Amino acid sequence: MRELPIGTQSFNLVRMMDMAYVDKTDLICRLVEDHDQCFIARPPCFGKSLLITALESLFSKGTEMFRGLALGKLWTEKTYKVLHFDFSGIDCSSEEAFEMAAVSKLRLAAHHAGFIDREEPEYRKCGTIADLFREIAVRAEDLSMVLLIDEYDSPLRHSLQDREAFEAVSSRLRAFYSVVRQYEGRFRFIFVTGIMRFSNRIFGYGQSISDISSDPEYGALLGFTEEEIRECFGEELRERTASLFHVSPDDVTEEETDRVVGCLRRHCGGYCFDDECSVRLFEPRSVLQFLSTCGGEAFSDRWFMEGGSRTNLPEGMSGILADAALNGGKAPSVSWMKYAVSPDFDNTECGVSMLTQRGYFSIREADSSYLFPGFQNLEQQRTGAYLLTKRLKASGGASEEDIYRLNWLDDTPEKEDVTAEGISEYLCLNYKVLCRGEKIQTEEEACRMPVLNLQGSGYDAGTFKSGAGTCGGITVDFIERRVVIALRCVHEGESAEAKLHEAEDLAKNETAGCFAVSERRFALVFSVQEQKIVLSREV
Repeated sequence: MRELPIGTQSFNLVRMMDMAYVDKTDLICRLVEDHDQCFIARPPCFGKSLLITALESLFSKGTEMFRGLALGKLWTEKTYKVLHFDFSGIDCSSEEAFEMAAVSKLRLAAHHAGFIDREEPEYRKCGTIADLFREIAVRAEDLSMVLLIDEYDSPLRHSLQDREAFEAVSSRLRAFYSVVRQYEGRFRFIFVTGIMRFSNRIFGYGQSISDISSDPEYGALLGFTEEEIRECFGEELRERTASLFHVSPDDVTEEETDRVVGCLRRHCGGYCFDDECSVRLFEPRSVLQFLSTCGGEAFSDRWFMEGGSRTNLPEGMSGILADAALNGGKAPSVSWMKYAVSPDFDNTECGVSMLTQRGYFSIREADSSYLFPGFQNLEQQRTGAYLLTKRLKASGGASEEDIYRLNWLDDTPEKEDVTAEGISEYLCLNYKVLCRGEKIQTEEEACRMPVLNLQGSGYDAGTFKSGAGTCGGITVDFIERRVVIALRCVHEGESAEAKLHEAEDLAKNETAGCFAVSERRFALVFSVQEQKIVLSREV
């Protein structure tokens, strides 16, 4: 089995170690041929740094590392001096700290690329990155250099919640890009990456740089398509499928592979960035982690694995995610003209823009004027559900004792010895803590909050349909096991026992989960009059 490049950001290392690599070099070649300067924004973990190092290798060493790839037969250009600068990890606590750290990092990058001797007085006296860059560029010949800037927005993102610091850093960056623009004739190619697009024109007015972030032509430049996963990771996918279904890799069927890809799509697929919604992508790191795992948990959520990603958000951002969870995963629409980020957290369009560009939302639909974001996979749904249920628990509508008991019982469906009575108690506590007195009338309403709470606790929970197309109940999927909770509502004058028999039939007819080899099936009846579960039975 090949080594998978999980967390590897060096293209040369990936090639030298013969790691698996999704060949997008035909797109890279087209990008360089069609653009002299361009910028692309993508969420974390989508391969921006790997792309930057591929460009660095191409321009500095030619096709040496591209043998066997599409670009190896397409590229005919000479080599260039490449200045590769990464803005991440720079101290933004003050203007002075930012400039000191940035100048030191830029000086080291320029020295490494052979542009300067760090000890030359002309370079050592430069106190700003703008001055230092000018000293480098002024000595170069026209079209003799390549400039690659990674994580351009890192200083801005880290100062977003301090408007004064944000404006100070913005000013310093604008001065830097002003010099870049002044000497753009020195560069054969300029490429900039970041997570977010900022509304205050960081690159300056009248800039030549093209923003290809929403261009359908480059929609698949970063991230994996389903076709790429099947073609490039066929062996790993077959091995992983075999381990999940407990068969030999030689015995894996196409249907089993399709079921695994479908589950992978549900967990970390559905990302879209182009304004035509023409390309749907999988988040690369989650895919690689899944394919590299032998046994154990099949999927891991980067939002939950990276502690703090779902909590270290401004209150307005958390509220937008929580509201989307209540609204079936849909977020407010955003005008393409305003699809950018600023430190104005009270502006809903800004907040939705930030969450979409950071990967908490994806573009579900779009037209020429607006994009319509929302949750497109379980990773995103879990984040919104976590923030929603956290907000509801803290809203003051339930006692601390009930909240403590609910948190303690959140693992109820996971327990091997779970009983119908335990499921009933757990659902009733959900209604008491999370529904805040709102009267439940239908099966869909009776399943809604328990499902959101389970998702917010990290479970693969959802609802299933009855034969009539209405909500039939709740499913919770684990590796090799599924819990089915069929639920019927009984209204005044109806027979609870008859409803229980209906629920039993629903539970029996619900299909197995993706990998389930064992199931626990329960039938429950919710009384609309009493607002609680009144009958429960294991099927």
